[in-house]
Amino acid sequence: MAVPSIDLHLTQQQLFALGNQSGMPLGVLSPLKPKTAEQQAMARERVLSPSLLGTDGKMRPELRPAFYTLSNPQAYALLAYMGRSFLLETTYYYPDATVATGNVSLTDTDEGLKMSSPGVKEGVFELLRQYIGETVLRRMDYDFNFPLMDAWVMFGVIDVCRRKMLNAVLEYALPPKIEISLGELYAAISAESNNMQWFSPYFDGCLSLAQISQNDTQAGIRNLVTRGLLHMQGETILPADQIIQIADEFLVIDGHLRLRTGMISDGQPQHVDMRAIQGRSGAIMFWSYDNQEINLISLSPEQLMMIISSLIESPATHLGGASALPRLPLTPSRPPEQLS
Repeated sequence: MAVPSIDLHLTQQQLFALGNQSGMPLGVLSPLKPKTAEQQAMARERVLSPSLLGTDGKMRPELRPAFYTLSNPQAYALLAYMGRSFLLETTYYYPDATVATGNVSLTDTDEGLKMSSPGVKEGVFELLRQYIGETVLRRMDYDFNFPLMDAWVMFGVIDVCRRKMLNAVLEYALPPKIEISLGELYAAISAESNNMQWFSPYFDGCLSLAQISQNDTQAGIRNLVTRGLLHMQGETILPADQIIQIADEFLVIDGHLRLRTGMISDGQPQHVDMRAIQGRSGAIMFWSYDNQEINLISLSPEQLMMIISSLIESPATHLGGASALPRLPLTPSRPPEQLS
């Protein structure tokens, strides 16, 4: 007998209350499991909606398979995209970490949470394609693996480059020769801002990093010089061409994507966080990270859509980090001037 499709709206209070009323044991990854005092109070409330309960006051039978999945998921995949006055956030929950069969999605909407079983996909992908695109072209290639502090320093350098290049645009001047003082770099790295146009504050916010010291900054500079990404001229920092090209293709940031996946492995939850930043002309910077390092790669829009699809179809894909995610072979890349 086929499991009926479900597509309904419910409030957060209804979600926790139904989870409590179901009598099902709640697993560590369950979105029904209260995590705050406010959510615990919601769980104790009564649900009166006829769309959720039968005439006997119990959960409608057709809803129970979906709530069974939500009560003890073995994996989940969170997908959030923000850009150009558009916000999407959907989380998929799976009874099995290796396949998408039986997944249930919860999507934030203006009407509350939308619960879908099977989890909504085509509508989400149609929206993402409109904003991310589908081209196989990418502006340049890079694949970096950095300690977190080195990445923070690099993002600070990119921010300073972008500020100088944007100022030149506003003043109708030619692109400047980029020279960066230590003071400018310290200011960029330590900037506190909710403006998601800037790499350093965004990176800091993603990882909730402790304040970087000047010693860490100088060590990061030395490490980036060793890798050929920076050059020093006395006390002046000269970004290499590759850094300047990255600053150019992310002169304006059009969107941010967050992927967070988790699964139960050997009885314990494991989580991986991934981010993507979308620049002009289809430039995509994608990274995964843990408490020590970041793996950062360039992608085309089509490659990013493939990664999103692969994670939704098989959330266990995340265990290998970014290096295990699919990439299109022989993706053509061109220098920035050819794609502007």
